[in-house]
Amino acid sequence: VMKEKGESLYPSVALASVLGRYYFLVEMDKLSTKFKTKIPLGASHLVDEFAREFVKKHGLTVLNKIVKQNFANYRRLTT
Repeated sequence: VMKEKGESLYPSVALASVLGRYYFLVEMDKLSTKFKTKIPLGASHLVDEFAREFVKKHGLTVLNKIVKQNFANYRRLTT
């Protein structure tokens, strides 16, 4: 069943959203610890700058393992 605003209609959908966000943030904290840097979230110019520096330090192969490659930030970096 597909419904708009599922979070307001079904508590289980809202809970799944909260849990998904929580685990995303936990995993991002783990990656930040692993690479000894704070990995910025979102699509700002700061994310673009971070990605360029990350590639210089760790390489594109490593970046490919931790980013969504269909986002505009990634396309700007690789074109």
